Amino acid sequence: MQPPLEEGNLPRTAPYEWRTVVAALVVGLIVLCAYWNGLTGAFVFDDQATILGNPSIRHLWPVWSALFPPADLTTTGRPFPNCTFAISYALSGNNPWGYHAVNVFIHILGCLTLFGIVRRTLCQPMLRRSFERDSLPLAFVVTLLWGLHPLQTEAVTYVAQRVESLMGLCYLQTLYCFVRSVEVATPGRWRTLSILACAMGMTSKEVMVSAPLVVLLYDRTFAAGSFAESWKQRRTYYLALGTTWLLVATLAVASGNRGGTAGAGTSIAWSAYVTTQFEAVVTYLRLAVWPHPLVFDYGTIWLPLARALPYALPVVALVAATIWALARAPAHGFLGFWFIAILAPSSSVIPIATQPVAEHRMYLSLAAIVASAVLSLYTWTGRRIVAAFMVLAIILGELTVERNGVYRDPLSLWSDTVAKRPANSRAQNALGVALNIAQRTPEAIIHFEEALRLHPDDQEAHDNLGTALVKVGRTTEAIAQFEIALRENPTAWATHLNLGIALAGVTTRQAEAIPHFEAALRLNPGNWQAHYLLGNALAEFPEFRAKAVEHYKAAVGIYPDYWKAQWNLAVVLFALPERRGEALPYCEAALRLNPGFEPARNMRQNLLSGSKPAAAGPRPDNQSR
Repeated sequence: MQPPLEEGNLPRTAPYEWRTVVAALVVGLIVLCAYWNGLTGAFVFDDQATILGNPSIRHLWPVWSALFPPADLTTTGRPFPNCTFAISYALSGNNPWGYHAVNVFIHILGCLTLFGIVRRTLCQPMLRRSFERDSLPLAFVVTLLWGLHPLQTEAVTYVAQRVESLMGLCYLQTLYCFVRSVEVATPGRWRTLSILACAMGMTSKEVMVSAPLVVLLYDRTFAAGSFAESWKQRRTYYLALGTTWLLVATLAVASGNRGGTAGAGTSIAWSAYVTTQFEAVVTYLRLAVWPHPLVFDYGTIWLPLARALPYALPVVALVAATIWALARAPAHGFLGFWFIAILAPSSSVIPIATQPVAEHRMYLSLAAIVASAVLSLYTWTGRRIVAAFMVLAIILGELTVERNGVYRDPLSLWSDTVAKRPANSRAQNALGVALNIAQRTPEAIIHFEEALRLHPDDQEAHDNLGTALVKVGRTTEAIAQFEIALRENPTAWATHLNLGIALAGVTTRQAEAIPHFEAALRLNPGNWQAHYLLGNALAEFPEFRAKAVEHYKAAVGIYPDYWKAQWNLAVVLFALPERRGEALPYCEAALRLNPGFEPARNMRQNLLSGSKPAAAGPRPDNQSR
């Protein structure tokens, strides 16, 4: 054990030199180059709900609106990332480029922070003799290997996983500010910044919960020399750092187990999750060494205990080796604890039902593996290994560029995922959606059917298959799929809407569409599409036209720029003799929105002249979804 450090006997500060500044700039530039092609990527998967379907990010003021995102989003219970999405929206609206740029900027800041931590740690008394001379090039290669590793792409290029990279930045900043605090005689400012960074991380993602423990272990290992000395010298700091746990606990409770997909509220037994995590951790370790194949979505296949045993052995061995090293080789023990403690919240006993395996969870833990490999090989071979690491960094950078290309659009991403995990029903369903959007509906139907073969009770896949069948004219089959979907989830408002559209397209079943449009409105009040489509359905029956007017007015009140709603409202008003005079403003609105629409022009002339036009009633537009 090294002698304790008093405030007057501080470790030598890693010096700032022009080489340090240049190295940091080069790191940032290289990482930016590696992620440059990712800036043009599209929104994928959870991005749709987290950004496009998240009303809380539409306004920066009042500020508290962004602090409370809707339930069941990636940012639910994570106000800091949600606020950054509000800033992104203010800067670029729904343009993905701006969101990707902020993600890359966060990753670069994380790289620079890690660079500072590694460089300064190698100058601490315990490591100074072995590493201080080459602390700058070693910190440089550790940071580059971590920042360029293709395993990081999911946390950086996948926009919604800003929650992971932002938490990672706060985690690193918490430790960096602490490292700076033990190098100065008046540490108050750095300790305050460390506590603030920790608090921001706790509002970013629950994985941050281990940060105070990692800081304490760093102090014991590299600064104070023992836990007793750490507590003696910095008791107030650690008490303040510990209070940030109240933040993460409060937010975790408020998030309601994220809609039943995480924590005790899931349908997955903790024992099944634990056994699956043995394979998950081994997969992460393998990908850290050999990053192929990278998979966006591994699916939800649970591993029984008998099959988990071969994976359990190396994981248990790693934990045992870390415990031994904490006592016998503290620096190695710190890296082992870093790896385990950061993975533990998502890779232990707390079930995450939707994604038992996810590559973005390795974002911070990867730093421990990279640092351990670099420093071990340097110890064995000397500084000549640095050149080999630079070659490896170039290779990893090229793989990252290649992987970023997969994120260019949902079709590319899900095609890649299905090719690697064909038994993943969620990926099959998502690929079907992408194909359907790309007007490749017959291919989409094949993947929807495969998703249902793999997971017959998938309500979303039934709904998507029904939508595709409507598109190719197989309406009767589509109605059957929608009905199955509603049996699986009677409260799915979008499925009620889809079933109503399908029924409205069958002449003999138009009246059956009305209760489904009404159900969609009950489940999602204020939805303009449901109002519009219900108006179409009611307008088919003369006795319901007055009620149709109410729903058309509601639709144009919510979405005044939809010209078809304006036109249909004008037509149905004209069909009611006592309300014919009300049709003119809606007719003019339709004409203003669609100047080339001749029927609106004719109606306007007839209304102004007072003559009676030969106008047909409004027709439902079942494609306006």
